[in-house]
Amino acid sequence: MADTIGRHLLRHIFSFLFRHLYDHPGQNQTALRSYNACQLVSHLWNKVSQAWFDLKNLDYRPFWVTYERCNHPAHRIYLQRLSNIYLPTDIDRLVSARTEEKEQTLFFTYLIRALAAAVCSDLELAKLISPHIEMTSEDLSIFFYHGSHEVDLQWKHLESIGCMDAIVNNVDDEVWDDQILCRVIKMGRLDLFHKRLQKRLLSSRYDNVILLTAIEEGQVEMVDLLCKSVQIDLNVNRDALREAMEARGYNTKVLDAGVIVEWPAGVSAMDEKIGWDIVDKILSMVITDGRALCTCRSVSHRWAERYERWLTSPLFFQTVFWRTYRSCDSRAHCDFLLRLIHQCNGFLPDDVFQTMWKEHGRISVERDRFIQKILEEYLKGNFKAKKNPNHNDCNFLARVIIRIGYRRLLDTDYFRDAAMRIIDSLFCYFKQYWADLADYIAGDMKSYLIREMIQSSPGCEEVIKSQLDSIDFTEEDEGWRKTLVTLSIMSYRPKRKHTLERLLSHSVIPLCLDFYHFILAVNISFTDMITHIGQHLQLTVQLMSNIFTPSQNQRRIDLGDGSSVLLMRNISLMELSELGCINMLRDIIEEGLDTTFNNQILVAVVKSGRTDLLNMMIEKMWFSSGPSNEALLLALLDSQDEMAEILCGCDKINLSINREQLVEVALTNGNDRIIIIDHFGYAQYLKLRRGDQIIEVVRTLAMDFNRRDRRAPGANDNLLRRQYFLVPQCMAMML
Repeated sequence: MADTIGRHLLRHIFSFLFRHLYDHPGQNQTALRSYNACQLVSHLWNKVSQAWFDLKNLDYRPFWVTYERCNHPAHRIYLQRLSNIYLPTDIDRLVSARTEEKEQTLFFTYLIRALAAAVCSDLELAKLISPHIEMTSEDLSIFFYHGSHEVDLQWKHLESIGCMDAIVNNVDDEVWDDQILCRVIKMGRLDLFHKRLQKRLLSSRYDNVILLTAIEEGQVEMVDLLCKSVQIDLNVNRDALREAMEARGYNTKVLDAGVIVEWPAGVSAMDEKIGWDIVDKILSMVITDGRALCTCRSVSHRWAERYERWLTSPLFFQTVFWRTYRSCDSRAHCDFLLRLIHQCNGFLPDDVFQTMWKEHGRISVERDRFIQKILEEYLKGNFKAKKNPNHNDCNFLARVIIRIGYRRLLDTDYFRDAAMRIIDSLFCYFKQYWADLADYIAGDMKSYLIREMIQSSPGCEEVIKSQLDSIDFTEEDEGWRKTLVTLSIMSYRPKRKHTLERLLSHSVIPLCLDFYHFILAVNISFTDMITHIGQHLQLTVQLMSNIFTPSQNQRRIDLGDGSSVLLMRNISLMELSELGCINMLRDIIEEGLDTTFNNQILVAVVKSGRTDLLNMMIEKMWFSSGPSNEALLLALLDSQDEMAEILCGCDKINLSINREQLVEVALTNGNDRIIIIDHFGYAQYLKLRRGDQIIEVVRTLAMDFNRRDRRAPGANDNLLRRQYFLVPQCMAMML
């Protein structure tokens, strides 16, 4: 068809087909259907049209024009279809194209997945990474292993496209260290070899394979540098090294960089000759100096064996371990610590994590790497401590993870432990991980740790503040908006008034109307949010018991929907009432449930001044005066006359309990109504008009009781008369 209609007309047809993709987003589907129709004309047209999508041949490039303006889901779908026809290999253009970041990221992710699934050849996959783009260990993992699909990509492919410089300069991971250095040796790149030595990343792992490779490749200068390096232990696989050097005519004296002295036969052991104090000093020097480590191990094989046993003996283990930990600033120190914890007879204290953050020592990369390794071992169950990490321990571990940027650790399945799941939350607040927030919102103790991090790290506070101030609460995705709101509540600080106004707005509050956010607000004493949320919730007896039962420790609250949240402080029903949330108890009162909280509910209702709830309680719920008539006393203290009158008229209240304090409070407050209680526990209301000193006695319970007694058979009139006359005596005493 191209030959029949000509190239110019063919290009014009393509231009027409994709015009609507750029000018009228609403007609994207029409344009795509037109393209499908053209492809269905014939197999020949289908074949020719696909060939025209070759970016090297087609002047009009529909792929890049669509990519640069990708701001609609239809664009992304179309680009995915184009990528199946011909995959672009110019990753620089993908990174720098001026498209909407969200759509570009989605398509770019799809494209990388398609590439890793071997849609294109291995060599094309390698070409995706240009030489000047930084290589990381994650990049190499994508090259050599992606998910469950292995890509047969050889080091020679990376060398052919010039990626080795980027790998040597940027990849810093022990998984790749030996492979990279061996490859540099095989390439004969002395300049890159020096760079790796300066990074101090080599060691004697795997039977000194690095040194063996240099010998086998005939790299004399590299062999000399390796033998003189304090990072290489020449005692490891020494016989194989000597044999390889002799086979190639090397001078084996370079293997004797250390002082080789065979311990004389029949002579007492070194510790017996020099004493334990000297041994302790030698060990102290060895564990803080990599050169001394290699020298001491090179003295003799017997010394090396005894040296290993000493380091892991109960007598020296903890001293050696913590001394090395404090001074850990080299790869040798890190490797040595890892060897110690893997010894069968080595042991660490139960509170190892607490001791780590309490041990004084400057922050170093190698120290952080060791903490990363020991944390991985702990999470995998290879290393056990009797005490789980507490809040301070987790705070310390989280800072380490942030410093080293070890993002993959958060993807493990071992963070289900309640004490460890909080670590992931910190990553949510760093800008480079902001897009992954929704995946890590399920942590249990985030609010505590966030406060700790804010207080201890001003830089962290600035990051959080900048992100929260830029939150768009109008996002269409409700789940995402709820995530942002949750994080905002966790990070709430009273000084950020702008964030406070946004959180209390009508568009945000509806996202928080559940007990999860209610308890988060309680944890940080966010009173305004507690009030707003509490007005829309109803407590159950189980939730009330879980939330309002005092405890000296933090406790997990089961919300009944399969989720839970950590309550970090005690809250009382009285505090609930003071915050204007008393209506949360309405359902419990209406059902008339008999709970251990009934008297506390009564006090909270009196505090709120809600007479409707009080009358409902009198009608439907059991309660009592308690040991001190707290509810009635509170009504008098707050001058709630109506509440006091209702309580005095209730047969569930025993007015003889704590009567002296009740009378004293009534007189002290100068209320218009004062309770008078006689010696028999009967009550009166005394209404005083202070201006004209007119006294009106209104009988309540006493009159009712007297009337009942008069009707009773055999009532004693003298007793009734005595009760009646005792009231004025008590009244006169009070006035």
